[in-house]
Amino acid sequence: MIPPIGEWPAERRLQHVGYLPQEVELFEGSLAENVAWLGEPDDAAVLAAARLTHCHGVLMRLPEHYDTTIAEGGGNLSAGQRQRVGLARAVYGDPVFVVIDEPDANLDAEGKAVLLKTLQALAQRPAAVVVPHTPRLLRGVEQVVVLQEGRVADGGPRGGESFRLPKGFHP
Repeated sequence: MIPPIGEWPAERRLQHVGYLPQEVELFEGSLAENVAWLGEPDDAAVLAAARLTHCHGVLMRLPEHYDTTIAEGGGNLSAGQRQRVGLARAVYGDPVFVVIDEPDANLDAEGKAVLLKTLQALAQRPAAVVVPHTPRLLRGVEQVVVLQEGRVADGGPRGGESFRLPKGFHP
């Protein structure tokens, strides 16, 4: 029997689950190390994650590209750059299950446009969960679950006949 995921060692969870929190925390080290969760970066995996999340171009504009040193907390990057590095981290190593919470926080118009492309790419994975705080992001998902007070209130295919978003919440 497989133990609950909460009992797995952290390294094993990181192999299977990617996560982007609302507040991205970066660590002192290179961009590549931050994408690789401060482990020894696999250059091909770092590049694949950056390309999947469309942040490769952003990283290549930095002085030392993927070798750019990040200050503790990521203070030498803009909030949008930190968000995009965090998104690349969430898909680093090709995890089976990805959870992204408020992925459009701190993104400019360009960042939001490429985020929708990333969500479409993530829809091809076995499981990706997006917790949007704006209805615009629902355009990038296939299924929607509405939670009210911590319980499932409704759900189904986005735009499906049997599923309707709550009043005032339209993508």
